[in-house]
This record gives sequence, C-alpha cells and structure tokens, in this order.
Amino acid sequence: MYLPRHPEGEKREQGFLQNRSLEELERTYIIEVLKRCTGKISGPGGAAEILAIPGNTLHSKMKKLGISKADYFG
Repeated sequence: MYLPRHPEGEKREQGFLQNRSLEELERTYIIEVLKRCTGKISGPGGAAEILAIPGNTLHSKMKKLGISKADYFG
C-alpha cells in the first residue's frame, strides 16, 4: 500500500486529530464558534447561522455533547 508523504506541519495536525473522537472535535468546534459569537446561539450573527444549521439543531447538539454556558462563557 502506498501512502504519500506529508509536510511536517500536516503530521502534527493529523496526530492531533487522530487522538480525538469525532464527538470531541465537534464539541470543541461548537464551543469555539459560541465563544466567537459571545454566546449567541441563534438569530443573526449567532452560532447556528455560522454553522449553517437551525437553532433547534444546535440546541440539540449542545445538549447531546454536554455543552453548557460555563464552557463558552469563561
């Protein structure tokens, strides 16, 4: 099996991603977006708009992933 070589920077990024589950990555990303939106979940300029998902879907994801205000207001 042939695997292409990657620049050094990509190796570090892949190592970071390989050590985390998809749910962990999704949780971290949602929290970062919420921080950028100063905690606004839906409406114009809200995290749901940036993530291109309905506000109700974001609320459901937050509940499933255990994201609370303490995670993005810190």
